[in-house]
Amino acid sequence: MSQLDLFPKPKQLLRHEAIELLKSYLNQDLRPIADQLGLTQKKQAISNYGWAGHTVEWLLGSAPNNQQAADFGDWELKVTCLERLNKEDQNPFAWRVRNHIALTGVQAADLIKTPFEHSHLYEKCRHLLIAGREYIDFEDQSSPLMVLCEYDLSDHIFAQVKQEYENIQWALREFGLMGLKDTQGEYLGLQQGSGTRGNARFIARKAWVREMFMNGLRHELKETV
Repeated sequence: MSQLDLFPKPKQLLRHEAIELLKSYLNQDLRPIADQLGLTQKKQAISNYGWAGHTVEWLLGSAPNNQQAADFGDWELKVTCLERLNKEDQNPFAWRVRNHIALTGVQAADLIKTPFEHSHLYEKCRHLLIAGREYIDFEDQSSPLMVLCEYDLSDHIFAQVKQEYENIQWALREFGLMGLKDTQGEYLGLQQGSGTRGNARFIARKAWVREMFMNGLRHELKETV
């Protein structure tokens, strides 16, 4: 049994409170913490991709759960990998986004009949706190927490994501899960899950994740001269 099984009910932290808690861990390696919690096996490659997210949840006093509601009441925590850019690069954001972000699971039958504004997807993505950890190697022997980003769904992006959501709804009505391949939007995607029961998951595609980091409110340790 992991120490995570002993957690109390998650606290309803405000997002700014969570940021203050996590700031003290910026530039610290998440891997030793995960090893201590039993989420990983020391000095071995990691097969559990969600280990980093579970570790950051633990730092906030929260237990992993499968609920579709936002993690902390009105905001959602997500953890993703970032890769360093060359120092010569003039991009104001010093990191490259490596992956999409999984937002929430969904059943196709529910998705077809649920307006975007009433969806779990909207609840999950309207207020986010994204913790960016550094990707060093495939085995994740080390992965420091480097950036915290507050992101709120703006009117422009809301309209874009809603349109892409409705395009996916249309494809499901017309073609079923077979129609998903050609309806992936610029920002929003839907990936079919394993099995045949119509389960799937929404993802924020890399273009949207880049948007989040570029236009969100970022917190990171600044290098001193």
